[in-house]
Amino acid sequence: FLVIGRDRQVQRYETATGQRLGTLTLPAVTTGDVAICPDPHKPWLAVITGRSVDLIDWQQGRTIGSLHQPARCGDIVWSGEWLAGAGPSGTINVWHLPSGKHHFIFGHRAPMLNLDFIPGTRVLVSTGVDGLIYYWDVASG
Repeated sequence: FLVIGRDRQVQRYETATGQRLGTLTLPAVTTGDVAICPDPHKPWLAVITGRSVDLIDWQQGRTIGSLHQPARCGDIVWSGEWLAGAGPSGTINVWHLPSGKHHFIFGHRAPMLNLDFIPGTRVLVSTGVDGLIYYWDVASG
């Protein structure tokens, strides 16, 4: 799990033992600006940095890729090959990481409150201030 301090230090801990695995200084300000790769064999983070989402190798402390975000994301979430971010006006940015392809999902007519994947799937759940809950297949929208 991750702990993000006010000093922008991101600390990663082993969930089972609570042992600290390391610390990075990132441009992230809130927990929603950072998503951890769900694959335990890939020590990667996705971090919102201005007009892009940077992919960082946690162990090596270096950027391994960057994804353009046409609409500024709020929270970002990660599930397997998919990364998604809550955009302005209820839009959702979606990236398929192996191909690097990006598309939008439209649905909410008001800002989103929460965005998350159903674990182990490509189904994204979003809730908004409009009181609606949507389930999305991120591949088809």
